[in-house]
Amino acid sequence: MTLSCFSETTGSAFLETCLGCATDPLVRAVFRELLGDDVDHARLGWAHLHSQRLTTENRVALADWIARIAHANLRSWRRRPQFASSPTFTTRGCPSWETIDLAVIGAMRTLIFPGFERAGYQLHAVRTWFEDLLRQ
Repeated sequence: MTLSCFSETTGSAFLETCLGCATDPLVRAVFRELLGDDVDHARLGWAHLHSQRLTTENRVALADWIARIAHANLRSWRRRPQFASSPTFTTRGCPSWETIDLAVIGAMRTLIFPGFERAGYQLHAVRTWFEDLLRQ
């Protein structure tokens, strides 16, 4: 479920960005449908993460994986084909690589990391690593 908190939440941020730049009504409808699905999946992950059924032992074990999952998630989103975006792509819901990067980074900073912290996870080291990585 920890992985779904990352993948479905960043996927939702990506789809929201795609929806925001798409102009065709049919394309926008598809993105709204996909976004709703990702939001539902993310909610399941977050509900489990906040569940009283997770023991302290479970939380400690999960905490050890948060940095690894964050790194793998960011690396996956930054792996992209070697072609430039264009205004034609953008209006069809394919934002620029820079815009996608901002959406993913924003989701980690404002949704994912705070969500883990609200569930009782200490993320100071993960946040420091993340910000250091972005400065490189």
